[in-house]
Amino acid sequence: MSKESFGLGYHRLSKTTKWRRCHNSQKQPTSWLSDSSSDDNSSPQGLAKSPSSIVIPQIDPEEHHANLLSEVHPLLPHSSPTSSSCESEVPNYVSDDTNSGVDSSPTEEVDPPSTSSNFASHSIDSSNSSMIEFLQKWAVDYNVTHSSMDALLKGLKSHACFMDLPSCGRTVLNTPTKLVKYELDPGYYVHLGLEDQLITLLTNLAENVNKVELLVNVDGLPPFKSFQGELYPILVSVLNIKKLRGKVITVGIYYGAEKPRSIQLFLMPFVNEINKLLNEGVDIENAHIEISLAGFCCDAPAKSYIMGVIGHGGFYSCTRCTLKGTTVEKRRVFLESDCPRTHEDFKNKTDKHYCSKDTPLSLIPSINFVNSFVLDYMHLVCLGVVRTLLVTWTSGTKSLKSSRLSRSNRCTLSGNLDLLASAFRSEFARKLRNLTVLLRWKATEFRMFLIYAGPVVLKGVLNDERYTNFLELHIAMTILLSPNICKDEEARYNSRKLLVHFVKMVAYLYGVQLITHNFHGLFHLVDDADNFVGIIEGFTLNDISAFQFENHLQTLKKFIRGKNKPLEQTSKRLAEKFALQCENVRENNCINNLSIF
Repeated sequence: MSKESFGLGYHRLSKTTKWRRCHNSQKQPTSWLSDSSSDDNSSPQGLAKSPSSIVIPQIDPEEHHANLLSEVHPLLPHSSPTSSSCESEVPNYVSDDTNSGVDSSPTEEVDPPSTSSNFASHSIDSSNSSMIEFLQKWAVDYNVTHSSMDALLKGLKSHACFMDLPSCGRTVLNTPTKLVKYELDPGYYVHLGLEDQLITLLTNLAENVNKVELLVNVDGLPPFKSFQGELYPILVSVLNIKKLRGKVITVGIYYGAEKPRSIQLFLMPFVNEINKLLNEGVDIENAHIEISLAGFCCDAPAKSYIMGVIGHGGFYSCTRCTLKGTTVEKRRVFLESDCPRTHEDFKNKTDKHYCSKDTPLSLIPSINFVNSFVLDYMHLVCLGVVRTLLVTWTSGTKSLKSSRLSRSNRCTLSGNLDLLASAFRSEFARKLRNLTVLLRWKATEFRMFLIYAGPVVLKGVLNDERYTNFLELHIAMTILLSPNICKDEEARYNSRKLLVHFVKMVAYLYGVQLITHNFHGLFHLVDDADNFVGIIEGFTLNDISAFQFENHLQTLKKFIRGKNKPLEQTSKRLAEKFALQCENVRENNCINNLSIF
């Protein structure tokens, strides 16, 4: 690390060297005050040699003390008051080897004395810019508060080499001073925009791209545990570019006491912008990139909200077929798969029991209201089917009491999970927990149980019929989540047959009351794989799942540091993060574009 880049340590080292030289000059003045022709042995013990000779001028004791009081280096001659150049103030300490009799053997190098003005001339312009970049990235990556940034900057500015740093953390982070928001009953909405953020992502991508496939998510998030309020962001991710998978763009954010009452006002800013991008695309470095909307990934309540259809508890709630559900033990169950729905029927509102409200998404011409709204396996399978089976085995209701495992089998299953947890490697996001905290399991834990742990820990715990039934679900989902197998049409066909047989056997083994909206969705789950396998290279159901969006929702939640103006807090943190991605924020005016609706 260069001395200029590490200005703080270099400056402190110079002061320490100055004190030592001053102290040694008072104790042994005769050995220090020697001419250039003196022998090496004339130097005091412990004095480090330099690679080249050091010329030390004669110093009068009275002048030395005067210079010391005036904080001038003891080995420097007092500078002339008429001198204006830096060279006249600081003499050349290292002379040419030909004019010196001092041995030039490699020894410890003595740092030359540095003055604040000389240090500033070399470091303020160069190192402060890199320091600001470092502080900006550090604050964004670790979600540092503005008060902490202000305190840090105040401490840094007390040092001479960082005097030119800004005094406020908002200046370093390029925090926008104003965000344009509009009232959306019962809260407010801020539209951050998609085009600028998408261009920034594609500009930093070191590969040629001709087309971008987008996946949209809308979901609610309660930011506080003991305070009423909901955050409803509109999120977008890129499907067909491997380097951008998992990158989520926040297009707009709503915050209010409950979700927006007007779906038209909530979605219209997004609809207008996505239609513009679908028609015109984007131009980056003289290259035109086509934008395509692949679909929407939402859970069942959010899907019914943005589509304007009946909720998942309705008789005609299936988004893929026209089957009418029946009521069994106060549950809406769907035992078969009826006539499939079509996009034309939705546009014409043929099924009045299904289409309950108008939606502005109908203004997007490329949307197919059947195939474009995918079945998210995170909610459908992991948090739906697998969770229901585990709850039935461990603490089923009275009607499912015969399906409940015995106490000894439950203890065996829980112990098996504890033993297996230590075998999972660090590549897994979480380790499996035992059944005592089953109701607190996350979706990733249910996925691990389905794909990896279930076939092992359930062996010998379930009877043969139920164990085989679980293996049908395990094999079918393994096919749909494996990129090398999912691309095979025959494998997908076998997966469909396994899922259909699994649902029918669940009704036989556990009862028809379990075949609710989630279990019925397994009839149509392979349809999404058939539709997207030709669009995305190495496709699996994980590519169109809500895992990436749920992770981003937790990031948005961490942006909120208090109950005062959570919408403004989240929007400004996103603006700061976007400023870090821009190569030149002020010249490109990225922040202004981001904050204007």
